[in-house]
Amino acid sequence: MARHTNDSDFTGSKAAVFVLAELAARGLSKPHKFTTPSESLDRAFYFIDNKKEMPQSHNKRSEEMMYFGNQLENFILKESCLKIGIENLDLSHEKAFTHSDIPMKVSLDGSAEGKGLIVEHDEDSGIYVMDGDEIKLDGLGVLEAKNTEKFPFESPPLELGVIQLQAQMMCTNAKWGALCVMFRGNCLRVFLFKPHIEFQDLIEQSALDWDRRISKYKLTGEKEWYEPVNIDDLAKTSDSQSTKNEVDLSNLVDISDKVFLIYQSKQEIGRLKEVIKESEFEVMKAMDNSERAVCGKYEIGWGFRHIKAKPSVLMPAVEAKIERAKSLRIRQLDN
Repeated sequence: MARHTNDSDFTGSKAAVFVLAELAARGLSKPHKFTTPSESLDRAFYFIDNKKEMPQSHNKRSEEMMYFGNQLENFILKESCLKIGIENLDLSHEKAFTHSDIPMKVSLDGSAEGKGLIVEHDEDSGIYVMDGDEIKLDGLGVLEAKNTEKFPFESPPLELGVIQLQAQMMCTNAKWGALCVMFRGNCLRVFLFKPHIEFQDLIEQSALDWDRRISKYKLTGEKEWYEPVNIDDLAKTSDSQSTKNEVDLSNLVDISDKVFLIYQSKQEIGRLKEVIKESEFEVMKAMDNSERAVCGKYEIGWGFRHIKAKPSVLMPAVEAKIERAKSLRIRQLDN
């Protein structure tokens, strides 16, 4: 699907990141697997400053997945409509839909008019009604296509289009939504949803807070980060001017235990790496020129890495910045 939004907009895909972060803070869910609120905000700041999106690095497999996802999108939606009995699929959406009251925009894969169609939950046919045994598809509905390598599931994770679909319903006043998922190229399932007030309230709160932070940055240049959820967040959002300060953590029992655990674990990791290195050296000598060996219940492989010749090229430019390290250096003080 062509994007009709930019990194400074609050969108349906961002909604999933923020709702999951809030649910995780309440102990009700895990955070988003692939990004955080502060990472999204960092990309927005970059877009505001440079008038272009922050470059992203994709490996060949992820690029391939995105390519086939885009190519299969219309096919997935058409086949999903045949599965549930929808006849008037609209794939012509070429601009974003903006919410009438909330600063939020969404792009649609497709939409359709339900015309009062009753669809029953039917797992054998790949139709999953997520709010009961049946759903009445009345009025406008939105459809979101997903292509995944995952094995088929009966309840989609919130980050795989579920929250995104709720944001799309909010921006279009849709009465229902269909999440159409193609699994591993040979299994199509359609998950049907009604609007969920609880999710939509969280989306609205997140959109308003996002807009406040973006407006503040545009006006003052101040970056108001979200609560960090991982080490990458801490490295990104920590104040570079305060890194030389020293603080005594000795009286914090829980933190002292963590420091001891980190120190002991790193010492053990270092010792085990040496054990592995020395042991591999002895096994390799014993294998001599063989690529495979057996030893009791273990099979051992010592193959070859094929390294392709590469021309000498200049490394891509890197933007100068100060950022906190993503690991700690701990040494034991003399007594």
